[in-house]
Amino acid sequence: RAAAIRARDAFEDPSGDLWTARNAFVTCLKESSEASRDAWCRRRFLAAPAVKAASRVLKQLRDQLDAEVYVPEAPPPRDKARTEALDTLATAFCVANCAIR
Repeated sequence: RAAAIRARDAFEDPSGDLWTARNAFVTCLKESSEASRDAWCRRRFLAAPAVKAASRVLKQLRDQLDAEVYVPEAPPPRDKARTEALDTLATAFCVANCAIR
């Protein structure tokens, strides 16, 4: 139990659980590959299937926005507002599906 609390503290955000879960999700995506994600999550007491589900949703949202908003042949760089909107949606899904054990 103490190890789980210490693991959660690494992602802790004073703004609350939503940001703590977002930090865990973003850190997981940055620090692990798909092949190493299960072990990475286990070491940090995160639910790997939930992280994978949130990752799939994030990819689907990005793909959908790219297909409907941009010309597929020459997509421009992602703008800040769009990136923030996707980040917010991914965070919401992450919180719903990626509870820290």
